[in-house]
Amino acid sequence: MYHKLLNYTAAHLVKKGIHEDDAIHQYLISFIATLFCLFAHLYFLVVFIATRSLPFICINTVSIACYAVALFLHRKRRFTATTLVATAEVTIYATLFTMLDGVSTYIIGYYLLVAVLQVVLPYSTLRRRTGVLVGIFVIASCSLILGLVNMPSAGFSPGLHTLLLVSNIYLLFIGTVVQLYIGNVVRRIIERSNDLKMLELSALANTDPLTGLYNRRYADSHIARLAKENSPQPYCVAMLDIDDFKLVNDTWGHPVGDEVLVWLAGFLRERLRKSDEIFRWGGEEILVVLENVTSPTAHSILDKLRQQLEESTIETEAGPLKITVTIGVAPLDPTAPASSIRYCDEQLYLGKQQGKNRVVSI
Repeated sequence: MYHKLLNYTAAHLVKKGIHEDDAIHQYLISFIATLFCLFAHLYFLVVFIATRSLPFICINTVSIACYAVALFLHRKRRFTATTLVATAEVTIYATLFTMLDGVSTYIIGYYLLVAVLQVVLPYSTLRRRTGVLVGIFVIASCSLILGLVNMPSAGFSPGLHTLLLVSNIYLLFIGTVVQLYIGNVVRRIIERSNDLKMLELSALANTDPLTGLYNRRYADSHIARLAKENSPQPYCVAMLDIDDFKLVNDTWGHPVGDEVLVWLAGFLRERLRKSDEIFRWGGEEILVVLENVTSPTAHSILDKLRQQLEESTIETEAGPLKITVTIGVAPLDPTAPASSIRYCDEQLYLGKQQGKNRVVSI
């Protein structure tokens, strides 16, 4: 479960375009801190509603509204504003609590928690965070002095006081553990995120941006890898070319031609086996590497696919279109891939000469 959560979070960050380590750090810690405080105030709101403590009902309601604003700012990736709102809320809340109920040891803990946040979360410049830290210290000192001098105006009953004492101790304990532990979690999420970014960059380098098929560069490396593996199972290579594709572009325009290519790529992915690899070789030519098949079997598979394609209709912005393809097939010799592809290309050319819309194999 833990590893699934790490993977999900890392994938979510990559999807949202949050790549830099500092940005990930700020995003996660500010979100967790804000969510933690929000749930804490929801809990206290329920307690104070049950005990009819009106001043504290009002204070916690305002605090919840502050964290709703903080989450909105976080969603907009305004991490500095998010952290400042949370810092101000905790500081003011602790101060008001001291004024109304007097000085409690656990209230000092809230000042300490929000002070530590200025150190562990690089949400802004060091000078600004130092200024905020000094401000917290001054406000905490003044409120504690006033709380010791003045009698509280809204004391709690012994039972409620005990409940709040126990609740705040546990919340402070959880908050401290989270602040200490979250650094390790964030570091692991950053590592997973960096791994995903590398995979994404690799996919972009090896993928045709229009069709989503692997590109010619990756075809070369894939076939080279087959040669190194020296697998005993047979492979075949097929070159597929759309018949009269130039006529499609000339008649309806290149955008429609692109629609046809994208549709064909999806058609091939659906119809071919998962073990077969499909590459956009160039223009309207598509290369297919078929695994564990002999040339006659490959011919049969591809001829069935050709017939299905001939019977299909492509919906485009210019209206429904039909296309056919000619396919050349040859056994793949991984140790001499260029020769295999040349033989495949020769069969394709022969199919064009014989009238197109056919499969020709060695």
